[in-house]
Amino acid sequence: MSPGGGGGRRERKLGIKREYPTDITSVCTCMHHHHHHLLSCSSSRVLDVGCGVGGTALHMASRYGAFVNGVDLSGNMVDVANGYREAALPGVKHRIQFHKEDASKTG
Repeated sequence: MSPGGGGGRRERKLGIKREYPTDITSVCTCMHHHHHHLLSCSSSRVLDVGCGVGGTALHMASRYGAFVNGVDLSGNMVDVANGYREAALPGVKHRIQFHKEDASKTG
């Protein structure tokens, strides 16, 4: 796959017809488009593997009302993510949990 995107067999199979975005605004718009279809009800449950500092988890919980479990190998990243979780609105933070785990060993 070329830098900045392009289709490919997997993308054609999923029905994605556009190039991958390369700037942050386009990435956010693309994510919103796909999340909207995936998270069509507020009881959606998401496993965010490699959650890092929790940005995607916080976004899915606040924007779509999803319940999210974030998993990352880095304890530092999980600590930062939990800090952001604590700073989130009450209606959002109860929907998110972060864990320091190795996702490849979950079976």
